[in-house]
Amino acid sequence: MLTDQNKPQLYGSQYHYNAAMGKPEFFPIADEAHVDERRASMGLGPLADYAKGFGLEYKPVAK
Repeated sequence: MLTDQNKPQLYGSQYHYNAAMGKPEFFPIADEAHVDERRASMGLGPLADYAKGFGLEYKPVAK
Protein backbone atom coordinates (compact mmCIF):
# COMPACT_ATOMS: atom_id res chain seq x y z
CA MET A 1 0.00 0.00 0.00
CA LEU A 2 2.81 2.43 0.77
CA THR A 3 4.33 2.09 -2.69
CA ASP A 4 0.92 2.89 -4.21
CA GLN A 5 1.06 6.14 -2.21
CA ASN A 6 4.61 6.90 -3.45
CA LYS A 7 5.98 6.28 0.05
CA PRO A 8 8.92 4.02 0.97
CA GLN A 9 7.98 0.46 1.84
CA LEU A 10 8.84 -1.15 5.19
CA TYR A 11 9.72 -4.77 4.42
CA GLY A 12 11.21 -4.70 0.92
CA SER A 13 8.67 -7.07 -0.59
CA GLN A 14 7.72 -4.84 -3.53
CA TYR A 15 9.78 -4.45 -6.68
CA HIS A 16 9.28 -3.29 -10.26
CA TYR A 17 11.02 -3.39 -13.61
CA ASN A 18 13.17 -0.33 -14.19
CA ALA A 19 13.13 0.11 -17.98
CA ALA A 20 15.88 2.75 -17.88
CA MET A 21 18.23 0.33 -16.10
CA GLY A 22 16.91 -2.70 -17.95
CA LYS A 23 16.39 -4.77 -14.80
CA PRO A 24 14.07 -5.23 -11.84
CA GLU A 25 14.72 -3.27 -8.65
CA PHE A 26 13.10 -2.79 -5.27
CA PHE A 27 10.88 0.21 -4.65
CA PRO A 28 12.49 2.54 -2.08
CA ILE A 29 12.72 1.10 1.45
CA ALA A 30 12.29 3.22 4.59
CA ASP A 31 15.26 3.06 6.98
CA GLU A 32 16.83 0.43 4.76
CA ALA A 33 19.69 -0.23 7.17
CA HIS A 34 17.16 -1.87 9.51
CA VAL A 35 14.94 -3.65 6.98
CA ASP A 36 16.15 -7.13 7.98
CA GLU A 37 15.32 -6.40 11.63
CA ARG A 38 11.77 -5.39 10.66
CA ARG A 39 11.48 -8.46 8.42
CA ALA A 40 12.64 -10.74 11.25
CA SER A 41 10.06 -9.24 13.62
CA MET A 42 7.37 -10.37 11.15
CA GLY A 43 8.83 -13.86 10.72
CA LEU A 44 10.41 -13.06 7.34
CA GLY A 45 13.91 -14.03 6.23
CA PRO A 46 16.63 -11.60 5.16
CA LEU A 47 15.87 -9.43 2.16
CA ALA A 48 18.89 -10.76 0.27
CA ASP A 49 17.44 -14.29 0.45
CA TYR A 50 13.99 -13.07 -0.63
CA ALA A 51 15.55 -11.20 -3.55
CA LYS A 52 17.35 -14.30 -4.85
CA GLY A 53 13.99 -16.05 -5.23
CA PHE A 54 13.02 -13.44 -7.82
CA GLY A 55 16.37 -13.24 -9.55
CA LEU A 56 17.16 -9.91 -7.91
CA GLU A 57 20.47 -8.96 -6.39
CA TYR A 58 20.35 -7.19 -3.04
CA LYS A 59 23.22 -6.05 -0.90
CA PRO A 60 22.33 -4.93 2.63
CA VAL A 61 22.95 -1.29 3.45
CA ALA A 62 25.57 -0.67 6.14
CA LYS A 63 24.20 0.43 9.52
